[in-house]
Amino acid sequence: MRKILFFILFMLCLTYIHGKPDIQLSDVNVYSELKSKLSDNTNKLSKNYEIFQEVNFKLKSQITEDLSAWIKFKSEYLQFHWKKDDRFLFINSMALEYQLNPVSKMMLGSIMVNYSPYVAMSFPWVHDLFRGLAFEYTSYQLYIHTFIANNGDNPDETTWSPPVDFDLDYRFIDKGYDAKGQQQEYPTLWAGLKATYAMDRNPVFTPDLTFYYFRENYTKRDYKSGYVDINDNNICGLELNFNLLDYAEFKNFGALTMNKTDKYTAITNYYGAGKTRMDYDKMEYGKYYAGKLRMEIDDIFSGLLYQFNTRGFIEYEYVDSLYHPTYMNQNLDNRTINPYDNVFSGREGAWVGVEQHVGLGFYPGVGYQRYLYKNSYYHNFPDGSVFTEKQITLKNDLIRQFRVFFIYQMIEMAKGTLPEGEKKMNSFYIRIQSDIVNNVYLELEYSRNKEYFERYDEMLIKFFVWGW
Repeated sequence: MRKILFFILFMLCLTYIHGKPDIQLSDVNVYSELKSKLSDNTNKLSKNYEIFQEVNFKLKSQITEDLSAWIKFKSEYLQFHWKKDDRFLFINSMALEYQLNPVSKMMLGSIMVNYSPYVAMSFPWVHDLFRGLAFEYTSYQLYIHTFIANNGDNPDETTWSPPVDFDLDYRFIDKGYDAKGQQQEYPTLWAGLKATYAMDRNPVFTPDLTFYYFRENYTKRDYKSGYVDINDNNICGLELNFNLLDYAEFKNFGALTMNKTDKYTAITNYYGAGKTRMDYDKMEYGKYYAGKLRMEIDDIFSGLLYQFNTRGFIEYEYVDSLYHPTYMNQNLDNRTINPYDNVFSGREGAWVGVEQHVGLGFYPGVGYQRYLYKNSYYHNFPDGSVFTEKQITLKNDLIRQFRVFFIYQMIEMAKGTLPEGEKKMNSFYIRIQSDIVNNVYLELEYSRNKEYFERYDEMLIKFFVWGW
C-alpha cells in the first residue's frame, strides 16, 4: 500500500510542478476463464470447472509534453472460488517514458519484452517480468527495441505438472554464504535486442530482416540433490521474411542458444542453520539450435482455369531437445490449448497443407505432418518416435461474431509408440471465437485426446471485457 500511495503522490507532484494535474484511468479489463480437464485416463487427473479471473487497469499521467508516467494495478490470476484474501489489487508494473523525438523513446521501470516465439515472448498478464531501462525506435523501415533489466519472475514450481524438486530463481544469483556468515546474493542481469529492417515495397522481392539477441541470467538449485547451477546463456536469432513475385511469402527463422553453466556443490547448513556453503566444481558449455522454413501461397492457381482462393503452405522445423530459452513460447502459460501455437523442443519434421474457400469465409482443407520427437523437454517419447499425422481442417475468418478453427488429426506412429504404448490415435481440436460487441470477447476451446493421451480432454472458456 505504501508503494501505491508513493507512486500516485509522485505522479501528482510532478504533474503539479509542470502543469495541470492529468491523471487518466485506462486499459480497464476483466478476464475470466473456465478450465476443465475431463479425464478417464488413469495417468491424467480430472479437474472440472476451475474458474480463474484477473482484473486490471492503468493510471496514466502526462507530466510534460515529452514525459509520461503510468502504473498498472491488477489482481492475481487465480481461482475465483478460493484464496479470496489474495484477490486484492496490487501494483503489477509501473514506468516512466520519455519521448526523445517523434520516433524514439526511453523507458525506465517495467519493460514489455515481446521478441519471438523461439526467443522470448511476453503477454500483458505477465508484464512485470523485467524492470530496468529500455529504448525503442520506430520508423517506417526500422524498428529497434533494446533493454537491460533485472528479472522479477519467481516461478512457483509446486504448480508444475509433474511437481519438481529444484528451485528456479530468475531474480537473484545466489552463491551461498561465506565464512563470515554473509550471504553472497546479487540481482540477475537480463538483456535483449530486437532490430528489424524492412525494405521498400517491390512486387518482385520485398524482404525484411530481424536480428534477435537475448541474455538469460538465473540460478537453478536443488539442495536435496546437493547442487546449484548459475546460468548465463546467450540466444542469437535471425529472421528473414520476404515475398516473391507477389505470389509466395517466405518466413524463415534460425537461432542458436549458447548455454554457459557454472556448477556448484551445495553443502547445506555448513555455516549454521540455513546457511549453505557452495564449492565451485566446473563450467559446462553447450550450443543448441532451432530453425523454421515456411512458404505460404494465398492463391495457388492464380485464376488459372478460373480456380481462385486456394491457399497452401509447406513448413520444415527443427528444434534441438535442449533448446528451450526461459521465455520461449513452449514454457509459458499462454492460456490456450491450441496444439499449433507453441514451439516444442526436441521436434523435427515437415508439415504441408492446402485449403479452399467455399464461400462465407469458410476454408475446408487437408494437411499432412511427419515429425520426429526426440527425448524432449516437453513431450517425452523414449528413444525418439516418428509419427505421421493426416489432418482435416475447417477455418472461418470473415465474420467477427463467429470465427472457427477445427482440425481433426489421424495420428500413426511410423517408429516407436505413443506414451501409452499405442500405435494409432485420432484426436481433434476446435476453437470458436466471437467479438460479441466491440469490447466483449468470448472464446471456446476444446481438445480431444490432448497431448497424445487417449481419454484425456481439455476445455477452456474465455470471457474478456475491457474499455469501460
